[in-house]
Amino acid sequence: MKNRIKVLVVLIVLCINGFVYGQELNEHLIFTVTIKGTHHGVKTSNSSYWIIKADDIDIDKKLNKLSPFYYLREDLTNDGLIDCKQGNKVDLFTSTINTDRNFEESYIKELNALEGLLGKNKKSIQCIKKKWFDGGKTEISVYVTPINGKFISCQPKDKMKKRFSITQEIVLPISNFTLLQEKYLERDNISSFLKYTDFSDYSKQNRVW
Repeated sequence: MKNRIKVLVVLIVLCINGFVYGQELNEHLIFTVTIKGTHHGVKTSNSSYWIIKADDIDIDKKLNKLSPFYYLREDLTNDGLIDCKQGNKVDLFTSTINTDRNFEESYIKELNALEGLLGKNKKSIQCIKKKWFDGGKTEISVYVTPINGKFISCQPKDKMKKRFSITQEIVLPISNFTLLQEKYLERDNISSFLKYTDFSDYSKQNRVW
């Protein structure tokens, strides 16, 4: 009986590891939202990043919610990446003297490759201009990049949720990133999603820097 229990435990562990680490390649839309302008006499200039799996887009159900996406090295920690892979909650922006930012060289190469793809292949889809009562002006620019790759999602800790008003899982990059052809954005469900979604809701800052 004890041997059966041990075998069962081993099988459960293998199943969990297979779920966490066996990430499949999936097609995603990654959004870069930049904000520039002045409000209450304060100049603003920042960018936030959001993501949605292409298969999750359903225009009829109108449940197409973007998830906060973190891929820049200054936003990531090795601890957070490991916790996310293990299915634990993470807080990317609370650092201690024990915080580990030393990534494996192979992972750094993956991040650099993704940053290059996003930096050079952003398609502008919306430009929203706001005028404030104090005379200030804000311009919100929204860009999209279709990417195929391996990603992982996990829940943020309560402190991170409150700090950035996050209500859903966050997404981190893993590996094997390639750019999808721009024609991919012309698919009926995706083109409708891009055309009829007001992305100004995603102009809120979800990063420290």
